[in-house]
Amino acid sequence: IEKAFLNISIAPEHRDYLRFLWIKDPQSETPEMQVLRFARVVFGVTSSPFILNATIRHHVNQYNEKDPEFVKEVLQSLYVDDYVSSSCSEKETYELCSKLKSRLAEGGFNMRKWLSNSKQLVNQLKGLIKSECESSEVTVQSSETRNQATKLSESAEATPAVSVTTEVIEEDLGYSQSVFSQNCDTNSKVLGQEWDFESDKLIFNLSNIISAVETEFVTKRSVLSLSARFYDPLGLISPIVLKFKQLFQEVCKRTFKWNDPLDEAYCHRWKLLINSLREISSISIDRCYLSKRNYHDVKSVQIHAFGDASEISYGSSVYLRLEYESDSYSVLLASKTRVAPQKKQTIPRLELLACLLTAKLSQSVKNALDSVIKIDSTIYWSDSMVALAWIRNTAGEFKQFIQNRVSQIRKLASVEFWRYCPTKSNPADIASRGALASELVDNEQWWYGPSFLRRLEEEWPRQVPDCAVTRDQVEEEMRSSTAPTATTLNITAVSGESKLECVIQASRYSSLVTLLRVTAYVLRFVHNLKQRTKSNFKSGELTTVEVKNAEKMWIKHVQTQVRSSEKFNKMKLSLN
Repeated sequence: IEKAFLNISIAPEHRDYLRFLWIKDPQSETPEMQVLRFARVVFGVTSSPFILNATIRHHVNQYNEKDPEFVKEVLQSLYVDDYVSSSCSEKETYELCSKLKSRLAEGGFNMRKWLSNSKQLVNQLKGLIKSECESSEVTVQSSETRNQATKLSESAEATPAVSVTTEVIEEDLGYSQSVFSQNCDTNSKVLGQEWDFESDKLIFNLSNIISAVETEFVTKRSVLSLSARFYDPLGLISPIVLKFKQLFQEVCKRTFKWNDPLDEAYCHRWKLLINSLREISSISIDRCYLSKRNYHDVKSVQIHAFGDASEISYGSSVYLRLEYESDSYSVLLASKTRVAPQKKQTIPRLELLACLLTAKLSQSVKNALDSVIKIDSTIYWSDSMVALAWIRNTAGEFKQFIQNRVSQIRKLASVEFWRYCPTKSNPADIASRGALASELVDNEQWWYGPSFLRRLEEEWPRQVPDCAVTRDQVEEEMRSSTAPTATTLNITAVSGESKLECVIQASRYSSLVTLLRVTAYVLRFVHNLKQRTKSNFKSGELTTVEVKNAEKMWIKHVQTQVRSSEKFNKMKLSLN
């Protein structure tokens, strides 16, 4: 959308919130300051994206009864001011583009800078823009004919408005012709991701990443700088990025300052990673999961999520499996990696963290694909018998670390869909250890999943029975049920002025919102303790009233502390 924010006017009564100071005459020796107000939505203000979204929704929703499919499609595929979508045929896509352009134009929004992987659609879009340009010229000429008898000054005032409209369409047409010409670069960015629209591939340009950070000395700062330069929202090359994260975590454990040269061992690892990026230069991935197959022939659609952990990191990878009449096809959808916590954890606990990450990532993928394709089932895989035993065990109660994460996993993924996968067949093993670019680029298991996904379900890995070692490890994390549980409540008499600070230490919280929410939960707990019946218990999300009461309590507490201060009288005089 061209100049999306500037197309929306601010209500006159709200413009006082957007005041700013401006020099009236910069050339003056004694410049005067004047107060101005923005009359349009300002780019960079926190509320601006919301206002834009609400305005677009208002215009699009006017077609809810007439064309509900159009409304649903646009609202799902519009990202702030960028529209990204796809369809099965050029005809459907052109109709959608034409509707989108004309209907948003009714609200003052000009859709422009179209890109497509279809040359036929490109030619149709160029024809659409040309026809708009011609109709604009006809409008201009007819307007000039009607106003031949007007004064010269009035004609001069009308000319700029006409030229702006024509320039907008001509600029749109010029962009279209330059981008779609055969001799131009076919790479463009879509929502920050580089896309070759001619071959319809997503591009990761690794040479651009390393060119900006090549320095004489390798420092802690340069390692972090390069790690942050990777833009990979789907995690398709996350094992490459993980190698840099692992290096940075190890450097942070040492006493290096930000600009201190690193040791020779770290420099050697750094050069190995950089040389691997330089060797590959770029990685290209098919944008469309079904570019070589027909979706209408699909019998079943499944999501397969894998999780794994190593001593220094853990990760997850999610795959789409399409079952046809004669064979099956699988492809990587997304992945996510994490370095292990600095506080050392056992391998089984890290494997459980990997399972939780797997459940969360697969849930995000399902939510994203929900409006595009019907998912028949989701299957979760792990090569840790201990983690799987924790997830499946509903009889006993685990220690707090295990119990909290198992509870989260069960909320996101049903226990019966968790399966065992041998380490050799687990693609998440790559995500948990990391990989060089040269190792990842041709790794079939990473891009397409384990080979058993392309076979019948009867040939998938079978569950192996629990061994004695596994049972011992599971029981290690169980809470003891033989000894009676004793709860000790220590009651300490404190002065009324400081009782709140004794219960909740404000210095532990960096955010006022968090402090107020914690206080509100403590007040709710005290309230529930005083109730004789459960019917009066408070539960669920915090209410606004509860948070306000917590805020009042802290205000009173601070006022009490100030009043008891030795400098209170001086403060009272200074504040009049």
